Amino acid sequence: MEGAPQSLSNGHPLVVLETLADQDPREIEAKLRELCPAAEYTLMGMMERNAFYKPFKTRS
Repeated sequence: MEGAPQSLSNGHPLVVLETLADQDPREIEAKLRELCPAAEYTLMGMMERNAFYKPFKTRS
């Protein structure tokens, strides 16, 4: 994620990340918001250990 802030800022893509068993997906959400504050990424949900994040705001 840390290598992708330009891609996150330019396209505001849906992000799907595999999480570790003891990892809190809200920590990842906070990191996404730090990397791309304009998109306001939010956790949509989980499937198995995959966390889905969507941008609340899209590029205009």
